[in-house]
Amino acid sequence: MESAAPLKICIIGDSISSGCNASAVSKVPPRMPPYPELWAEAIRRRLGCEVVLKNFAVSGTGMKYGISVAGAVMDEAPDLVVIAYGMNDAGFIPVEAFRALTERILDLLRPGGRGTEIILTASMLGNPEWAYAPTDKFLLFRDTLASFRGPGVALADLTSLWADLLKVKSYQDLTGNGVNHPNDFGHRIHAQLLLDLLGFGLIHA
Repeated sequence: MESAAPLKICIIGDSISSGCNASAVSKVPPRMPPYPELWAEAIRRRLGCEVVLKNFAVSGTGMKYGISVAGAVMDEAPDLVVIAYGMNDAGFIPVEAFRALTERILDLLRPGGRGTEIILTASMLGNPEWAYAPTDKFLLFRDTLASFRGPGVALADLTSLWADLLKVKSYQDLTGNGVNHPNDFGHRIHAQLLLDLLGFGLIHA
């Protein structure tokens, strides 16, 4: 019997999705992988199939950069694409521009009604003491992304989750750099939320 075709996943995002401050990337104990790798490995275990992960995330980038690599992403013929921007855009572009860029990247990733499915990720919050991380802008970006939900497009709402976590934890409990990157716990939260969208439960269940 032929084995199932591999599940192809592409990630487009900024330094958070590139893995910054995950201990494996920082090469310090306990060397936990960043969220894209945690998530892909959990899917492998749940489905029992090969998962091919291609990560296009680059530190310091925003939705404009995502548009520039959309063609390369589609060359991979992915089954699923995660788009994870907002942290670097929140302090610099208006909501209307973020909406237009999101609409453009969705058009590029689903040409001719192609069946590629997409997860739009509403970013974790930046440190509220940082001038370039206005909490109200993150909330507006989240609402913007939510408006694109529909067949083949889902929302991973890390913005709301982070806001809830900050009701019981300090920002330093969640961050790896004190400003805008998750620590190992934060990366696990990212992976868990994405896993929940697929209905697979806990990472180590």
